[in-house]
Amino acid sequence: MSAVASFRKGEQRGGTQRDEGAWPRVRLGDVMQRYNEIVHPGDRDVGEAVFVGLEHIEPGTGRRIGSGTVDFARMTGRKPTFRRGQIVYGYLRPYLNKVWIAEFDGCSSVDQFAFEVNRKLASVDFIASFLRSEVFLERSSIVTTTGQLPRISIEAIAAVELELPPLAVQERIAARLTEQLAAAECGRAAARERLAVAEALPTAYYREFFGHDAPFSAAPAPPTEPTEPSWRWSILTDLARLATGHTPSRRHPEYWNGDIPWLQLPDIRALDGRCAMETSEYTNQLGIDNSAAVLLPTDTVCMSRTASVGFVTIMGRPMATSQDFVNWVCGPDLVPEFLMHLLIACRKPIRDLGSGAVHHTIYFPTVEAFSICVPPVAEQRRIVTNLSRRLEEADKLIDRLRDELALIDALPAALLRCAFGAKHQA
Repeated sequence: MSAVASFRKGEQRGGTQRDEGAWPRVRLGDVMQRYNEIVHPGDRDVGEAVFVGLEHIEPGTGRRIGSGTVDFARMTGRKPTFRRGQIVYGYLRPYLNKVWIAEFDGCSSVDQFAFEVNRKLASVDFIASFLRSEVFLERSSIVTTTGQLPRISIEAIAAVELELPPLAVQERIAARLTEQLAAAECGRAAARERLAVAEALPTAYYREFFGHDAPFSAAPAPPTEPTEPSWRWSILTDLARLATGHTPSRRHPEYWNGDIPWLQLPDIRALDGRCAMETSEYTNQLGIDNSAAVLLPTDTVCMSRTASVGFVTIMGRPMATSQDFVNWVCGPDLVPEFLMHLLIACRKPIRDLGSGAVHHTIYFPTVEAFSICVPPVAEQRRIVTNLSRRLEEADKLIDRLRDELALIDALPAALLRCAFGAKHQA
């Protein structure tokens, strides 16, 4: 049974089924008031307080995920304060739903309000849950001004209306929500653990097929000791022709929007470890003829060498690349897919070769020194077949677990909508 369905069934069993005709509609300002005690620099010469800012509240759940410290003697800006049991509400970017019930006295940022709830009329947990709900946002007047982040004022918060059941019913609804949200959080933690395990599989597979010792070197001379008994070291340029790329002049629009895919850095992350068939920009033969760009054949292995160093793809059709890539056209003793996977398996030592203060770059003299340890061609093909199958299975599992996590992440909002806005649901 889903959490939402379970919530509804629990409400029916507990005798708290919504009857909006019987629940009075009130303004939030009728049941809670702003607590507006501010500490200014110089007000207190000594002492400290716990600081809970926007960054310390998890969106949507109300969980505190950290805190800081305010030293009153060194404080340079004003700090609002809150008291234990009050609701601390983040009014900047209110759609993040950063609403926390204070567990202690302390200070907050100027982007938060503290509210004292009239406990004779309303449950603090019930009101805090409403403030986290989409229904509250839908009924709110949120200000969006050019150049400023969205925000909501005290007056706008106070004006929002909600249906307020008897206090005992509020407490039962809040308790049920707490139970269901805790169950959703447990499910989310378990789903995250499963996803983390699945996301670690590709690394484990690469280690299984290529070993713990990277079959890669950039030393002046290739190593002599093979990483596996049947493997042999070779300078990469003895096995594959090294090529580069170039950018046709942007001053000549006639060089662009043609039929030749042109691989550039914005493409490479999505293509990493995959076959490249399309690119975000295209050049044409005129652009190739009037630049240092080169039309490279199908199965060319391309590795980014600047900024996003070490991402690798393989051309599924003839293409050109920008100068941000080094490219290898493999000879008969090197299977292109094997080279792609080997470079991915050795990504860390390759990235360690980069230099540069702003963007790491691997320069051509370094690339020309690359050596790799490879098995016979038949073994290369076997590794490619088995590794590709494993990676494909891992990708499917990861996608499935990400979808599962997305559904669980949506549960808190669904639960709150069920509690406060069933009439809004389709």
